[in-house]
Amino acid sequence: MLFHPIMLPLVTLFISYVIFCILKKLGSNTKLHLPPSPPRIPIIGNFHQITPLFHQFFHQMSLKYGPLVLFKLGSKPTLVVSSAEATSDILKTHDIIFADRFPAKAFKILFFGGNDIIMSPYNEQWKQLRKFCVLELLSPKRVNSFKYIREEEVDGMIENIAREQGSVVNLTETLFTVLKAIIFRCSLGDNFNKEYTDRFIGLIEKANSLADTFSLGDFFPWLQWLDIVTGYDAKLRKTAQELNIFFDQIIDDSIRMNSQADDRDHDKDEKRSFIDILISHAGKNNPSFSRECMKGIIMVCQLLFMPRFVCLPLSEK
Repeated sequence: MLFHPIMLPLVTLFISYVIFCILKKLGSNTKLHLPPSPPRIPIIGNFHQITPLFHQFFHQMSLKYGPLVLFKLGSKPTLVVSSAEATSDILKTHDIIFADRFPAKAFKILFFGGNDIIMSPYNEQWKQLRKFCVLELLSPKRVNSFKYIREEEVDGMIENIAREQGSVVNLTETLFTVLKAIIFRCSLGDNFNKEYTDRFIGLIEKANSLADTFSLGDFFPWLQWLDIVTGYDAKLRKTAQELNIFFDQIIDDSIRMNSQADDRDHDKDEKRSFIDILISHAGKNNPSFSRECMKGIIMVCQLLFMPRFVCLPLSEK
């Protein structure tokens, strides 16, 4: 059987990679006490075993291998924890070791270089951001200050349903519309029209879709070029540019509106949006709150209201 000429370099590359992996494994004298792991295939690791129903698959693996199971997803080791005791030990006793996150390509590009509280590396800036989010953005007082937004949006939803007069109502779509409106108003305030809202929601949905897309470069670094060929990299950078332009406009408009507001308007102070609070802190010459950081935090605020399953490979540190 004759090989097509284009197959020869691919086969050579594959064989070279396998030999490199074998030599690397044989040359390593370090014995690590790793958690149990299912059998894996060279190069792809355990990708072939994972099923679409992640929770059921990981539950079956925990019954077979225990509460800690180590998977190899391409070149990335991934630890899956399935017990409350082990999770508590990781998050409390060994939290610093597990503090860093796997810098996925989509998050680095869409979250403005990782300038946010989720993907930022564990350092002094992350500590300042975490303190700020806990005390200023997510405190009980701040959550209560947005009560009027929740009430107005829910009242409007009920009125819209009542006007249907017995017609069929898509509750899923209706509830998501209300949720998006609440997120927008809490994050960016009440000073923007529907055009802003629709544009913002469209960009966030596009970013979420791209973040959910599988990237070969994240798990197979030697295949990063395929993300370029498929157009994935171009879509990421185009969406990031659109988000960047949008947030710059939002921040500039918010700064202008705040400068025109009456400083004696206490009601305005009680109803400040996330972006207003960020601008206020950034104006105090705080190096932890750059403009890119402000954009990243607002992006994270959207994910807090759009839960998803995320399997984060371990940092290679």
